[in-house]
Amino acid sequence: MKILNGKDPANTNFIENLWIKKYKGEDIIVTNFGLASSMYSTFDCSGKSITINDQDFFDSLSEDVLIYKKSNRIIIDFHVNN
Repeated sequence: MKILNGKDPANTNFIENLWIKKYKGEDIIVTNFGLASSMYSTFDCSGKSITINDQDFFDSLSEDVLIYKKSNRIIIDFHVNN
């Protein structure tokens, strides 16, 4: 996974927070984009979008598993380097 600086702020997704947390034995990447809603996006470590319908999982996100908190504008490019 690479975090890249956004070049065009008008066309960039802004990530508010980024967590990595285990779910059913797998590391899951969780993002929220700082929108008015509390919607999350979830990905496996290969960058594939996955659906988690477990509110307890999202309620358990904490500073302990937080790996990024918004300080500037970024976009994320999920690619596995082989």
